[in-house]
Amino acid sequence: MRIALRCFALSLFTLLSGFFSASCSCSSSSSNSNAGTAPGTTSTFTVGGTLTGLTGTVVLQLNGGDDLTLSTDGPFTFATALVDGTTYDVTVLTEPVGQGCTVTPNSGTIAGANVTNLVATCSSQVAFMLYVGTVGNDSVRAFAVDPTTGALSTVFGKIGEKTGDSPISVAVDPTGRFVYTANLGTDDVTSFRIDSVTGSLSLLGPNVSAGTEPRCVAVDPTGRFVYVANGASNDVSSFRIDSSTGALTALGGPVPVGTAPESIAVDPTGRFVYVANMLSHDVTTFAIDQASGLLTEVGNEVACGPGPEAIAVDASGRTVYVANSFSGDVTTFGMDRATGALVEVGTAVMAGFGPEAIELGVTSRFAYAVNGLGQDLTTFAVDRDTGAISEVGSEVDSNGRTVDAAMELTGGFLYATQSSSDELRSFQVDRLTGELTLFDSVPCGIQPQSIVATRIRRFAFVIDSASKAVNVFATDNQTGSLRLVETELSAGTNPTAVAVERTGRFAFAVSSGSDDVSTFRIDPFTGALTQVGVPISAGSEARSICTDPSGRFVYVANFDGGSVTTFRIDENLGVLTEVGSAIAAGRGSGFITVDVAGRFAYVANFDSDDISTFAIDDETGALSKVGSEVAGGDGPTSISLDPTGRFAYSSSFESDDVTSYSVDPATGSLTEIGSAQSAGDGPVFVTADLTGRFLYVANQLANSVTTFRINSDTGALTPVGPELPAGDTPESITFDAAGRFAYVTSGASNDVMQFEVDPEMGALTQLGN
Repeated sequence: MRIALRCFALSLFTLLSGFFSASCSCSSSSSNSNAGTAPGTTSTFTVGGTLTGLTGTVVLQLNGGDDLTLSTDGPFTFATALVDGTTYDVTVLTEPVGQGCTVTPNSGTIAGANVTNLVATCSSQVAFMLYVGTVGNDSVRAFAVDPTTGALSTVFGKIGEKTGDSPISVAVDPTGRFVYTANLGTDDVTSFRIDSVTGSLSLLGPNVSAGTEPRCVAVDPTGRFVYVANGASNDVSSFRIDSSTGALTALGGPVPVGTAPESIAVDPTGRFVYVANMLSHDVTTFAIDQASGLLTEVGNEVACGPGPEAIAVDASGRTVYVANSFSGDVTTFGMDRATGALVEVGTAVMAGFGPEAIELGVTSRFAYAVNGLGQDLTTFAVDRDTGAISEVGSEVDSNGRTVDAAMELTGGFLYATQSSSDELRSFQVDRLTGELTLFDSVPCGIQPQSIVATRIRRFAFVIDSASKAVNVFATDNQTGSLRLVETELSAGTNPTAVAVERTGRFAFAVSSGSDDVSTFRIDPFTGALTQVGVPISAGSEARSICTDPSGRFVYVANFDGGSVTTFRIDENLGVLTEVGSAIAAGRGSGFITVDVAGRFAYVANFDSDDISTFAIDDETGALSKVGSEVAGGDGPTSISLDPTGRFAYSSSFESDDVTSYSVDPATGSLTEIGSAQSAGDGPVFVTADLTGRFLYVANQLANSVTTFRINSDTGALTPVGPELPAGDTPESITFDAAGRFAYVTSGASNDVMQFEVDPEMGALTQLGN
């Protein structure tokens, strides 16, 4: 059973009233009774409350066993009576189509009376949200995004949720649970919780003080820290996020930067922070202490163009872009993924007049400069090898002073704030060329400034080895728990693996029995899968599947054929087309993966005991062999690269160990590091965590997970604690968007075990299954 967990973080969209509807098809099974106190008996009491807002059918569950199906609003009571003093927990087992439901309070203890105060609320479910800071209203506006049409609808009224004075910058945490604003007028930060159903915001306590004139706020990708660039005090404030409440706590004092810091960005592994200093015309680099979150400067400031007003890091963590407002251009830097140090790539490339922001496309193929004074946007194509950019077409008129832009996570639409007309401009993105087409504008308060996108619906897709089908689970952003939303969707005669492309629109399941690949469209609200076309042939005993980071290609490893088949994804329909012929790998090609930059693919060959390396053609997706195979231990079953792309690790089933490699950044070739490290009995799957600090191995025969710490300088592994029990024949491991939770699939017990990840030590604590 292989699992592919797709975490949607970033988007913005609202559902129109009545967009989803469902007829009432099930009758309520509620009852209201109280087993009173009789001589010689134990007092028992019922649990219930009131349901509102339902348009379809919802199933609530009490203490993991008593299911209650409801199809109308009104009072409800669970059938099972509980003994006095017993704790109760109520969850939503199945949601109505197009709606999300919550129960408040959802837990408590029986205290000598029936529980009647539960409130179950169902409302239109949103998947994508936009949050906009409006300086003139001192508020945050929230918009839901229709991922099909790109249409926006407001979640709040005309004003929005109040912040401090002049919210100049808005950021969202990677799990889509919290929003933070940097308030220029009151020198502080406001924190909000995001409602997981409606996308609306609720204030989290009082504001926390930052430096003088905070200009920009950023959240690290692990969701543990917040960093604020303070424009007048020339420093950066650091805060720790409470993982449960979202509240901020200051971390020490501010650290100095250059003059007038205007923008701040964190690299995708959460190891480095970059600050653009507008009046000293340079960039400050910091390393993040992974335990404390504190910053230490790396080297000296690096010169860029005049007046750097915005900075961004690409998704692969290889390239940094700076928009220089005084010179009207963009400077590109290559990033040393070991130290974070920057080296300029080529020369600055012209944008428009006064670029104030830079937005990177979801697939890292395109970049967009927001030209405030020029009142337009410049589109750039990104060279996947060097990170260099080149303009695509001509500037697109935004019809007013444009300040910031954000792209929703499917990559189909870009939204820009218009401070002169107090509007949001909506652009459709050509997925092939990156070019923009203006199609709508909506009112957005007074002087909208910063804009951020997030996704608040996340799903896990699991191959069920017993039913030989795909199951879909919704993930809880707060607790990490999984809720089954769709079962036993057929995917060939013996599906073995499932992969989801980067934008989260399509899933692909490979079957080793029918030697083919099935394509599915993912419903962004429910996670439900709809098959696209018919399965397409792969190779002999197709076992493993992966997509490239750009979401354009699919690769299938064929075990009996000892080969890899390449497919191009239709960027609108998801339909697959084979690229050339299958390319030979080693014998027993059972697993394939692609590096985070989409430049190289690696195949673990079980029968020939080695690893094959391929270079990926950026235009066609075709593979070409890089050198000869390298030793992969005795029976390699999987291979994983750390997020920086500097190190690779393979698990060896028959030698019960893990082999470590360094990766040549130019060619992708592998060189073994030291000696193999012992894992448990029968390691079948290996994966690095989001930060690249820890490595996890699923041991199929030992029914356990082994944890290693990765040396950030050498890539060497050190065991962390004893092996952890992990079900019956664990087969794969994956993480949520922020790396807070880990999920382990178990073949024999046919379940998914859930663990909480210790962010400092890497240790796993079981939560449930």
